[in-house]
Amino acid sequence: MAMNCIQAGTFFMTLTTLLPVMAADLGLSVGQTMLPLAAGKLAYVALLVPGGVLVDAAGPRAGVLGGIAGLVAVSAVHAVAARGLWATGVAHVALATFSFVSGVPVYSLFIAGWFGRGGGIGLAMGFVLAGYSLVGTAVPALIGPVAGRWGWRAAMGVVSAVLSCVGLPLTYVFLLDKEEEEEEEMVWGGDAERGGMPSPVAPAF
Repeated sequence: MAMNCIQAGTFFMTLTTLLPVMAADLGLSVGQTMLPLAAGKLAYVALLVPGGVLVDAAGPRAGVLGGIAGLVAVSAVHAVAARGLWATGVAHVALATFSFVSGVPVYSLFIAGWFGRGGGIGLAMGFVLAGYSLVGTAVPALIGPVAGRWGWRAAMGVVSAVLSCVGLPLTYVFLLDKEEEEEEEMVWGGDAERGGMPSPVAPAF
């Protein structure tokens, strides 16, 4: 759920929350401001299928870590460098590019691997999808006041800082722990299949 909060909060909720302040700062009409938003969402939809192929090839861990790292970088650059309609549109498409490899398709692979054999996959998916609804409430309440007081660039910078200082390290540690658990299960699972005989890679005492 936490990883889905990170991805959905950055790409879906932050941009929508900051839209009115961005429009005023960049001198854009409401209609013009919607164009980059629409371009980003269309790019996200278009990239989901090839993104799934990429995740199958590189693995879900690489996908989610690379995706969140990319969201950190693009959010920081967007906060500093976006000066007009085209730059904002490019930033939205770039956010979509990194978001599609760190979204629900990747988490579905994790959940299928962790809960597929032992049950609980429905509950796990419920937690993941609950993260999307949670950020819909939390993000406007958290970054709205920041944008109102210091501007949307400061709010976007806060999002990038939280991603880099909290989201990315927590995701890395969580996935590292899960990887160690999976390796241990593979070793001792093989022992059970051998009737209690230790596997070649298991430590024998």
